Amino acid sequence: MSIIAGLTPVETQPRRVQNGTQATTNALAVLGVAIEGTIPFAVEAFISLNNMIAGDTFLVLEEVRDEDDATYREYGRTTFYDVQTSPMVWFEAKACQGWRIRIQRTAGADRDVTFQYFRRW
Repeated sequence: MSIIAGLTPVETQPRRVQNGTQATTNALAVLGVAIEGTIPFAVEAFISLNNMIAGDTFLVLEEVRDEDDATYREYGRTTFYDVQTSPMVWFEAKACQGWRIRIQRTAGADRDVTFQYFRRW
């Protein structure tokens, strides 16, 4: 199935391109590495905030690459506070040529954040 007439996706199932665990810090940092390609692709992901406790605050930014100048621009931001009753945060599919999540602890202690990124062409 093609979303854009005349284009056929090479992959029909999401392919995990990155997973891991990274500690949050009080500096705004890319979670894992940016997912990039030379042609547009769909990207989706989840991060797990299950290690948050009372007093923790995390800022999560989702950014996409502007193909005109290769600069990452903010797509959306969300702040998470304290213990998460639903700790799995899902990022819906977006068509782009570059995408990343940045995360920052703004209160509390450093915590591990588990993430998985999926991509399809």
